[in-house]
Amino acid sequence: MENVENGHFIPFKTCQKIKKLIEEHKRVRLRVTEKDELFFTIFLAYEDKEQIPPNFWQSWKAARKWFVKHAHLREREFSNNTKFEVIKHFKTLDELLYVAASSEYERIKNLHEILEETNQ
Repeated sequence: MENVENGHFIPFKTCQKIKKLIEEHKRVRLRVTEKDELFFTIFLAYEDKEQIPPNFWQSWKAARKWFVKHAHLREREFSNNTKFEVIKHFKTLDELLYVAASSEYERIKNLHEILEETNQ
């Protein structure tokens, strides 16, 4: 076996590449498990899942699950209720985004006021 370092059947460089792929997979997997919380963490400043109000959390999960389920092209027709479900879930997302935007606006406004006071 050519280019095989002592004690390895698989070249060391190949082992390092595999190790790097495994580590990247673990990081991506962790991000995927945290992605539901990411919206609340970034836009609403909740530090962890336990701080998120249950009604926000449940609405977000239900809307996300519904959109993921219906996001792909389908061979069969959507049900008659689909139109109403789309409206319902868009309203949910709209409300959450409004809360996030309002929260962000207040933070920016407060920072602006602090800067104004500092610059006087």
